[in-house]
Amino acid sequence: MNKRNYCVLFFLILTSLFLVGCWDKIEINERAFVSVIGIDKYTDNESEISTEPNKFEVTYVYPNLKAIGKKGQGTPIFTISDVGDNMFEVSKKLTTTSNKTIFLAHTKAIVLGEELVRQPVVLQKILDGMSRDPDIGRKANVLVAQGKAKDLLQVEAEVEPMLGVYISELLKAKERGGRFFPITIGDLLQKLHNNGTAIMPFVRPYKNKFKIDGSAVLREYRFIGYLDNFENENLMILLNELKLDEISFNYNGINVPYIITNSKCSKSVEKNKEDLTIKFDVNIEGYIEQYKLETEEKMLQSDLVKDMEKEVELEIKEQLLKIIKKIQKDYNADILGIGEYLSKYEPEIWEDYKKDWDKKFRNIMLKVEVDVKIRRIGMIK
Repeated sequence: MNKRNYCVLFFLILTSLFLVGCWDKIEINERAFVSVIGIDKYTDNESEISTEPNKFEVTYVYPNLKAIGKKGQGTPIFTISDVGDNMFEVSKKLTTTSNKTIFLAHTKAIVLGEELVRQPVVLQKILDGMSRDPDIGRKANVLVAQGKAKDLLQVEAEVEPMLGVYISELLKAKERGGRFFPITIGDLLQKLHNNGTAIMPFVRPYKNKFKIDGSAVLREYRFIGYLDNFENENLMILLNELKLDEISFNYNGINVPYIITNSKCSKSVEKNKEDLTIKFDVNIEGYIEQYKLETEEKMLQSDLVKDMEKEVELEIKEQLLKIIKKIQKDYNADILGIGEYLSKYEPEIWEDYKKDWDKKFRNIMLKVEVDVKIRRIGMIK
């Protein structure tokens, strides 16, 4: 064999080393593509008292691939659960009872049980585990369930059998209103780390559906309170997150719906001696959805429109002051992001206030000014 043939043979042998097959491959039908994870504080089913305080009950929901398609058969989703010290241990346990390999990269939502989020040490352990797990994406949404997450995930949704898709699409409804505030794992971890506070969508079963009903308020990794749909709506205005919504106001004894199409809120600081005042300037635009048919000519009069604008301003300002009082006095939770605002834009003032901010936040003055414009009154002719 000449020198050239030796070179060709050596090249072929070397190349073959980089052409090995997929020795550890797992077929698609052997994977459990988990779409939703439910995590609960483990309790004894009979006594409802935790016999193992460091354990969690983790529930995985994944689609039945055989049921997908026009000729699909069987239940559309599977639900499996087990108990362990962490999610890795539970996944390992489930390999002994399930014929599927747990796959978390496609997880769309993580639902935390109400009892779990009321215990800060427990919640911290769960969030720490999720933040270190490379298989769980930071874009997965996080929600708080009324009661146990496991019970909620056993609801068979009539609208959309794919549970992960159903929850994900529900959360996208934020674009159509401000009655809840979606949050991902990444954002939740950042807010709790930076501000010590966060809000999460609160979800409860409603017939054969889910109902995302307001928000759970967290402070120092503990569930401390609840905001209903309308309170959350007003909070969204102050957070400059409201995109489209509807409020009603009373005008001459008539309930008039006003559709918000644009909302902007900015903060400013007023400091006199030792007193700190944060001012919220809210500018809102929208249109009248309906009034009274017999007054169509009057709707074209500028005075009537201005009067309505004043009524809307009073209504919105009253509701904003109510939610501020609840957040500041009742919950003492800076979910308005005032501390973050001061640290970014007023660092000198923040130096005086950042120590014991939890105590000082409760006593600072918060003011609201609202300017409302009615841009359209509809087509009445």
